[in-house]
Amino acid sequence: MRQEKAFPQSEISPLPAPFGELEHSTASNAEAQAAAVMETAAGAATGNRFPSFSISTFKRARPVLKVQDGCAHRCTYCIVPLTRGKPRSRPVEDVVEEARRLLESGHVEIMISGINLGQYGRDAQTGDFWSLLRTLDAALAPEFSGQARFRISSLEPGQLDAHALDVLRRCRMLCPHLHISLQHGSRNVLKRMGRGHYSPSMLENAVRELSGHWPAMGLGADMIAGFPGETEEDVQELLDLITRLPLGYAHVFPYSRRPGTAAERFEGQIPHALKLERAARVRQAVSLKQKEFLAAQMALPRMLLAADTSGNMRNGALPGGKKIKGVNEYYAACFLRPREASPEGGVSDPSLSGLLPVRPVELSDKGLIVEPL
Repeated sequence: MRQEKAFPQSEISPLPAPFGELEHSTASNAEAQAAAVMETAAGAATGNRFPSFSISTFKRARPVLKVQDGCAHRCTYCIVPLTRGKPRSRPVEDVVEEARRLLESGHVEIMISGINLGQYGRDAQTGDFWSLLRTLDAALAPEFSGQARFRISSLEPGQLDAHALDVLRRCRMLCPHLHISLQHGSRNVLKRMGRGHYSPSMLENAVRELSGHWPAMGLGADMIAGFPGETEEDVQELLDLITRLPLGYAHVFPYSRRPGTAAERFEGQIPHALKLERAARVRQAVSLKQKEFLAAQMALPRMLLAADTSGNMRNGALPGGKKIKGVNEYYAACFLRPREASPEGGVSDPSLSGLLPVRPVELSDKGLIVEPL
């Protein structure tokens, strides 16, 4: 049976890989993801609780801090409500406590994640997601601003109202980067997806408003091509939207039918070959935007690298010669250029125990080559 990429329609990952590091899902990956989803569903069916939000250990430098699980919004293509259950929000004080513990442990970037952050607080008197973000920043920025940062996993365009933009502008520890669960650029397709509560223009307006405060920003999106009933006019609307947005990356997937979802039964199912062709056209349009994004990144005099690992480096590498990579605040993949050793045995390289100031010096096919300042 033909396997199709499943990621954006099951929303398992908190945030896709940065530009240059995304590998397209294989059939085996799709099967593994499906197995994980079915295991979660089985646990829910037997009355087992979802796993604890808390992180006990995290070896990498950029942990994921989960603040919300579940979703009550039934997009017509999505299986999440069937497998994750109703929305659950983590208490604000627990979020602040764990974020502080992670920062005090030396982590320099924390991903604030949830299945649907727009539904944070609906199940309890915790305030909405923006209230949580404001509280988190107010509690931790006085001590950690400039030394560590937060990144938001994923938002919808409809969440980016005036209040949200005000919080985004005021947060001192927040990366100037947004990942948007956009899915399409056509209002007609969005309505059939069960996502008629926002329009693509909401995202365009938010980007325009933020550009005054974030002169450089990273922007990524999830997109689905070949949804049932999608026309060539719909595809063109998506392509036109891509040209207007300052995208640094987008993860584009052909629509895949999911048993138990409303869209599985929709008329106007797109032939598989045509879905792949449309997805390829969308990826090509995104690729052009990626080049513009990276060219703009190369013009920046300074950026802050959050390495994927910690430790003391020498000549641009970790013990054993392992190359150092990570992401900057705009979520561009960065690779640290090794320093040449001097006749005296080399200059002491900076530590990776914090955010490392770097400058871009070269482009590669995987992202930015940077060197320490």
